[in-house]
Amino acid sequence: MSKLAGVLFTALSLLVVRSADAVPIAFTTAGTFSSPTGGCTAAAGNTITCDGYTLTFTSAPTVEDVPFGFSSVVNFGQITTTGAFNPNLVSGGGTFDLQVTQTVPPPTGGSPFTYTAALTARLILNASDSFLQFSAPLTRTVTSAPYNVVYTLTEGDDGVLGRSRISGSGQAPLDINGTVMPVATAVPEPASLMLFGTGLLALARRRFVKKP
Repeated sequence: MSKLAGVLFTALSLLVVRSADAVPIAFTTAGTFSSPTGGCTAAAGNTITCDGYTLTFTSAPTVEDVPFGFSSVVNFGQITTTGAFNPNLVSGGGTFDLQVTQTVPPPTGGSPFTYTAALTARLILNASDSFLQFSAPLTRTVTSAPYNVVYTLTEGDDGVLGRSRISGSGQAPLDINGTVMPVATAVPEPASLMLFGTGLLALARRRFVKKP
């Protein structure tokens, strides 16, 4: 009985320890503008030009250590607005693709993936009423071993899910935020472990009762 109970205790202990372990998650992002409309007249790679203003996407590689059962806030990048302060309202738009490429853990599927947004550009002087409106799905899963990673774009400016505001010329850029969460792929659920443990203890009790 003591050996079987010991097995159960070890299994439950491993679940608790595993849930508290921090595991590495690393990824890079790249942004691409396209299909300019209205006052936005030229798009090339990570920049789009809107009648004297230039919107530029930049980002840095991200490395996070995240415990199982938790999510971590991450920065997918930001868009900086530069250019002369035009006294006339500039209004235009375009399309923006945010590509996320996971590097750690090595992916087996789902990477790279792309968040797509519609750009609304409204600029005057150093003020901005511009934003990206990302379309669903905002949650993506990258499969890998020994754990998967769930990415969620959490932007919700103006109370609109998927909306990320863009600051005016000369202003500090606003981040495009999200979360990452590791999900173990081979750890039994607590209910399964409890059921397994109950069976072990029942078997041990039965053997103990039958022992002369």
